[in-house]
Amino acid sequence: MAKQNKPTAFSIVNLLHLVIPEDLAEGYEVAPGIWLTNNKKFIRTLLSHNLKKMIGEIEYRTLTESKAAIYSFADIDLTPLTSEGQTALLNAYLITCRALTYAMWFIKDNSVAFELGFIEAPHLRTNPRVTSNFLSEVPTASSVQSKEVEFSVDELERVAHIFQEYYVKIFYDELKPIDLDKVNRLQRVAYFLQAASGSVDMIVAIAE
Repeated sequence: MAKQNKPTAFSIVNLLHLVIPEDLAEGYEVAPGIWLTNNKKFIRTLLSHNLKKMIGEIEYRTLTESKAAIYSFADIDLTPLTSEGQTALLNAYLITCRALTYAMWFIKDNSVAFELGFIEAPHLRTNPRVTSNFLSEVPTASSVQSKEVEFSVDELERVAHIFQEYYVKIFYDELKPIDLDKVNRLQRVAYFLQAASGSVDMIVAIAE
């Protein structure tokens, strides 16, 4: 993790149903500015006193005792973010995290999910604002059940490659309508996986 000299917005969300046997320490960078870590002690160092106070003891324990978490730093202007701007930034972060879990499906059947996400801006500066939000989708494995799954560092490297190659470029770098004539087979599969992973009905999941 690079040192943060500029005012930043800090975002974090804990991951459910994911086990990583190796210690990722400060984190594995799955995409520029986005890290995945399973080191509980390091996660605690990321959370400011203000963030802990604002989210409460229950959510703080959920973050610090989780088996994995995704966190990110985004540069922001010195001018404080508006409430709407901060919520929009958090929502974009949560959508990015969801895309990462979709990329995991290309490597291994899983039900990796997350619940409440948080953003603090400016991080470790005066007068920070904390915002929380969540995505309503609940991913399931192909069995239409939620279960823990193990990903090795080698598998995470493959996930990161797929994530950056087929998700970041398609959905986040190019802010324009997708040209279906230029979408390849792997990209089309991604759409079906998204629909299937979010279904709790076996027949619907198979149909997708």
